[in-house]
Amino acid sequence: MLANPISKFCLYFDELGIDFNAAKQGHLYVIKYDDEGKSKCAFEWIADNLEGSSSVADEYFAFKNDKVKSITDGTWEFDEVQHLPAGYYMISEEKKKFYFCFTGKVFCCELRRYEKTYFLFFRPAKEVPKKSYYFTLERNFDPYAIVGCNKAHPVYQLIDKFWRTGQVYYSDNTTGDYILGYRAAANNLKI
Repeated sequence: MLANPISKFCLYFDELGIDFNAAKQGHLYVIKYDDEGKSKCAFEWIADNLEGSSSVADEYFAFKNDKVKSITDGTWEFDEVQHLPAGYYMISEEKKKFYFCFTGKVFCCELRRYEKTYFLFFRPAKEVPKKSYYFTLERNFDPYAIVGCNKAHPVYQLIDKFWRTGQVYYSDNTTGDYILGYRAAANNLKI
């Protein structure tokens, strides 16, 4: 069986015994399910598209190919998460920024306003600026850290309001996948 799950937070991974917290990228793992070794599962965690490259390829097969235009411009991709309609980012105004740190990656959550409507927009970020609120699963004493989904924290309450009303947009499916993975992990976190 060959699979290409888009989400590393796939519900079946636990059932298969795949632990991404212990896995290293580029290493092939073989899991045996019986004593004879007849039932096996092999998996390799390859790099994702947040590592300094675009989520949309410019060329395929080493030359421009109009027949694969839907692949190179990204129109083939299903919107697994809600994307901001084209052009709205540029005409909306940024009001606040918060950050999410999850599995070694950083994501920026922007509170934006378009006319009288407010919404959240998530995108990849390089780092958390000093004196910025950020969500993390790791306990620490930084006054700007919000561990897990701390429902008492006003920043979490603000973000949660937008999640409940569906006013949340993501730059791409991978970003959405990480943020939804963070929420799932944070809701299971014992603080």
